Amino acid sequence: MTASVSASDNVLTRIAIGSCARTDLEQPVWDAVIDWQPQLFITLGDIVYADTEDPAVMRSHYDRMLALPGYRRLLAGCPVVGVWDDHDYGAGDGGATYPMKEMAQEIFLDFIGEPPGSDRRESPGVQDVQTYGPVGRQVQIILLDTRYFRSDWTHSTTRGRRYAPDSDTSLTMLGEAQWQWLEEALRMPADVRVLASGVQVVADEHGFECWGNFPLERDRLFELIGEAGASGLVMLTGDRHFSEVSLLDDTKAGYPMIDFTSSGLTHHATGYAERMPNRHRAKGAFYNGLSFGSVEIDWETGRILLTAHDVNGKVMFQYPVNLDALRVTGGGGP
Repeated sequence: MTASVSASDNVLTRIAIGSCARTDLEQPVWDAVIDWQPQLFITLGDIVYADTEDPAVMRSHYDRMLALPGYRRLLAGCPVVGVWDDHDYGAGDGGATYPMKEMAQEIFLDFIGEPPGSDRRESPGVQDVQTYGPVGRQVQIILLDTRYFRSDWTHSTTRGRRYAPDSDTSLTMLGEAQWQWLEEALRMPADVRVLASGVQVVADEHGFECWGNFPLERDRLFELIGEAGASGLVMLTGDRHFSEVSLLDDTKAGYPMIDFTSSGLTHHATGYAERMPNRHRAKGAFYNGLSFGSVEIDWETGRILLTAHDVNGKVMFQYPVNLDALRVTGGGGP
């Protein structure tokens, strides 16, 4: 598994993001995404809901998405890249034990337009890294696979919590080969880094799927970012059926970890989202409604703007990030 790069010289300033889209529901959100005029769209998982071990059934879900007029217009206007989460992987909350994961990888990569014979096709999992823009304005997109290699979660005995944190050293989020691949990717030159994960990285109190269920693996991620000297990194996540920004200051990365969760495109949490605990949530950075997210990079001012938009494109919250605040202090790497 080698961290290969698909490079583009175009300066990237406008990225749209989103997760959680059911093909049996109306999808008016694509009109708002297209009107925002992104240069790139990143799916953060659950772009379809295809919980099945039948390849024909799985392909039918992706085919329905590809046939939707709104999604077709998006594809005509900008590239789409991304990661999967459990429902487009094929198993709710599924991990490494899902028996049809090789089949699921092939179908997902077909959907996302991965070229035949690419390294991504030949390696297990759907992780990928791409770099856009010239030297001095390079944006690195790191797409993590938090399904194919992931150990089973530990079930919680606490009412209202599905899973509990587990510090067993044998548990893995990415698998050793993907960890080595990620280290190589983080040591590549870039001015802004966007790390996409299907499940939340920073928020860790809700008792559902998140990196915090494997705290040693999350610590390893933060430490690797710092050791690689990988400045300028913002995390993008999905899964939760609501949108929020979560912040964690005290990490081994050497600078604050910012996690922008954007969810969902066709359905949202009803009745429980506002009660979900998250001590890391940025003030005012929460929206429970149909939405997509955007990442705007202002190269002149050195600022990144994270925005949640409703189904009509209206701004529901914004969170500005200064690139100067995302610098590794005391870390290694180039």
